[in-house]
Amino acid sequence: MSDQLSNNSMTQNNLSEEPQIVEIPEQAWSQIEQIQEVAYRDGLAEDIDILKIKADVSPETCFVCLDDDEQVLGYVLAHPWESDHPPCINQDISEREEVVSAEDASTLYIHDLAISPEARGEGVAQALIENLLDQAQSLDINKISLVAVQGMAGFWSKYGFKSIKSNSTKSYGDDAQFMVNQL
Repeated sequence: MSDQLSNNSMTQNNLSEEPQIVEIPEQAWSQIEQIQEVAYRDGLAEDIDILKIKADVSPETCFVCLDDDEQVLGYVLAHPWESDHPPCINQDISEREEVVSAEDASTLYIHDLAISPEARGEGVAQALIENLLDQAQSLDINKISLVAVQGMAGFWSKYGFKSIKSNSTKSYGDDAQFMVNQL
């Protein structure tokens, strides 16, 4: 893990003016796993196979941001989810009735957004979120939901997300907040 992360220490110098945001290539998963392990505490890091299911369910709404050397600076995993109750941490959603195709979805659930420590403050999160919002609108999805963890509700509110009372965030920790952005 430390080798891959130390390779990312050059990302600030290798980040293009326009970040390269693409659907997740297979070779990016090891870097995604490393970023997730650094980003989350208290059991919130998930099994990589569970994360891959999100991209399998909806590859058109799961992205990475790459630098000029094709190192992963950050990622977002989102999928259609037709429920006001979020999926639990480490839940296999592949057979869930709440999952519909992106074309049939009214709601997109942001399951995860994480940025490598070296790329924080460089606009990567904003680029990924804006790309996802554009994608949701192009798919005629009118609502995006998420669970803010680790005190990040204020960050998400900058993008139009509002906290909604929910009893379904237990697996995300004590400070988790269910949030919704009505597009």
